[in-house]
Amino acid sequence: MAEFQVVCKPPRNSSVGPFSKASADLAAKEAVRFATRDGATDFQIELSERMAHLATICGWATCECVEIAQQVPVSLDSVTACYSEGVLRDDFTDDQRRTVSELIRGNACGEWMGRIGAECGDCDRYKEERPACANFSVPTIRIFIPLAGSRPGSSPFAPLLPLLLTLLAAAVAPPRA
Repeated sequence: MAEFQVVCKPPRNSSVGPFSKASADLAAKEAVRFATRDGATDFQIELSERMAHLATICGWATCECVEIAQQVPVSLDSVTACYSEGVLRDDFTDDQRRTVSELIRGNACGEWMGRIGAECGDCDRYKEERPACANFSVPTIRIFIPLAGSRPGSSPFAPLLPLLLTLLAAAVAPPRA
């Protein structure tokens, strides 16, 4: 719990600062403006607004925080019950109680942690290796420009290439003392 609290660092006061409702509202407004400008559908605009709001309020919940949160010694389905039991026994400090409650409540940063920590989410270390996490962006363009013709030995300058490389290396090399 101590490592979790050190890494996650939720804000003590979420009414001001970068994780405040005012900051989230501003981010949501900007997301709507950009989505509208880009010709998004109403659903896409609404989704971008919601995600910008959630990402701003829960911006303190980083991938490192998600990884530590997922290392609890019980199944994730049992975390809420264990937390409630710990609160009843008064096992947590006020800071620990605030931190954990922010993460497990579905209406707060628990939803954000679930999204970024899920398989294929932003914090999934293995998403590049998972077939289910296909990247739907445009593939990179690979350009191959042969040094001499399209087939080996097809250029009349192919025999001169080693000589040209030697001359180039000599011209670039620093003078010897």
